[in-house]
Amino acid sequence: MIHTPAKRVQWTDGIIAETVENSYKQRLQTFIENEESEAIQLFSDEARATSKNGDWYGEHAGKWLVAACLAFRRTQDAELRGAIERVLNFLISQQESDGYLGTYAADAGCRLTHLDVSKARSWDIWIHAWILQGLNAAQREFGHEQAKRAAEKIGDLLIARFFDPADLLRVGNHSGLSSAVIIEPLARLTIQTKNRKYAQFAAQIVDSMEANGLPILSCVLDAAELGTGKSYQICWILNGLVALSQATENRKYLEAAAYWWQNISEHHLTPLGGPWGGIGTHKEVFNSKDFFSPEGMTETCSTASWMSLCRELFFQTGETKYAAAFDLSLHNALLGAIDANGADWCYFTFPNGRRNSTYHWACCKSSGAMGLEEAALMALTVTEKGVSINLTEPFEGTISFDSQPITIQVTQSKITVSLSTPQVFEIAVRVPEWSDLPSESGYSRITQEWKNGDTIELNFPMKLKITPKTVSLDHHGQEIVRSDYAFLSFGPYVYACGLIDGYKKQESLRLAQLFPESTFSLNEALAEDGIPAILYNQPARQPIIFRPYFQAGGRHDSAWRATWISVVWQ
Repeated sequence: MIHTPAKRVQWTDGIIAETVENSYKQRLQTFIENEESEAIQLFSDEARATSKNGDWYGEHAGKWLVAACLAFRRTQDAELRGAIERVLNFLISQQESDGYLGTYAADAGCRLTHLDVSKARSWDIWIHAWILQGLNAAQREFGHEQAKRAAEKIGDLLIARFFDPADLLRVGNHSGLSSAVIIEPLARLTIQTKNRKYAQFAAQIVDSMEANGLPILSCVLDAAELGTGKSYQICWILNGLVALSQATENRKYLEAAAYWWQNISEHHLTPLGGPWGGIGTHKEVFNSKDFFSPEGMTETCSTASWMSLCRELFFQTGETKYAAAFDLSLHNALLGAIDANGADWCYFTFPNGRRNSTYHWACCKSSGAMGLEEAALMALTVTEKGVSINLTEPFEGTISFDSQPITIQVTQSKITVSLSTPQVFEIAVRVPEWSDLPSESGYSRITQEWKNGDTIELNFPMKLKITPKTVSLDHHGQEIVRSDYAFLSFGPYVYACGLIDGYKKQESLRLAQLFPESTFSLNEALAEDGIPAILYNQPARQPIIFRPYFQAGGRHDSAWRATWISVVWQ
């Protein structure tokens, strides 16, 4: 079943509302204010004339446009609308006659138009992919004709420059993965313009991947074996396959994306819902699927692109496993990467590890802020039967069903329907997987004639859950190494502890094999952000306090937190 995002969703209460608003004020409104901002001036004639080293900083402009367009959809802030217009006008004014809209000098060897660009370190196609995303967002949100024409000119340049799509894959980094990300913005360009040539070129890129050592459609490898295994790029390419399926109406692309999603979900996620790696090989790539470490790292960019993949697969299939994965990542991996100040982000987060705020130009600061704004797209969707409520954070959303505007307000305890004329339609509420309530394909569904002011009571009981993991190593059939771990969760949150007794990073906890939850207790008196703490209780020692991962140890640079706890089973 196809799901279409609501016209507008505004978070009204709770930690997501607070964090999104904080990010909006402290990141989106300050990092780029207008065309004079540093990240936009990279595209000026003056800056471009001296740029010959192949950096990727131009991506920030595209990410900001995507996030800012969504933020305007949410806030209707006229000042933000003006900033978006000024940035668009400037960027479009810097586009060259052949369609080039990057940050590299005309004679730079790393520029995508250079004949020997495949020999240079280049992020030029990557930058154009993000600029395309931003232009597409402006066209989608505002019907911006100049943005549409600029996007088409970029698409035309790429088609003309890379007559053989295999040449495109030779440009950039990570065995072609960093260039193949162009698949999604090209497919989106076809969806929005109805011009099939952009999706046809994207499909040719996919075929070239298949023929040149990147079997994205064959579905025979593990994600760590695809090119360099770069998690951010792979998730974005898979999102491109979903968009290409829409643009071409060919389900083979959707089925391939679903295969890789399942592979990543089963073998390459932390308990917090972030794609993890960084221990086995390069810091930003998936580890082999059998590898485990409590210190495995997740790049915030990878979390944001994974969430986008989950969302788009959900929109095209209606399968709640995708919504559940999105929900997990939002409340844990993404929320756990942003500082309480709303401006700073971690480049990498660790189930067990230290918070480290990243540097000014880091990609993850823009990806994280964009991911927070994209979360509203998942909250409320329209189907052929009615309305689907997919996240139960408090929000107010507006949809149109059979041409009638309908407002849905969700609080912690109920759903309220507002409409002018009584109407028959379905309200489907996703039943969270942690609630253990019965459901119909993951939803509680009510079809009736809805009247203005009708309500639905909400009650999703939450219980403490202990998830164990045993890590062992055998040699000739003999177990030679064994470590037992577990992590705690309550409702949508995975819990972690800070430094134990104020200084210890780890301690082995004794847990009963039959009823391990009995060693822990909820504590409302120590609640933060309305979310209870969990205490580990043992005689002759002070309780150990566990909090949701995003809170544990403190929401600031250098805080320590541990999700995986060492366990001695009793």
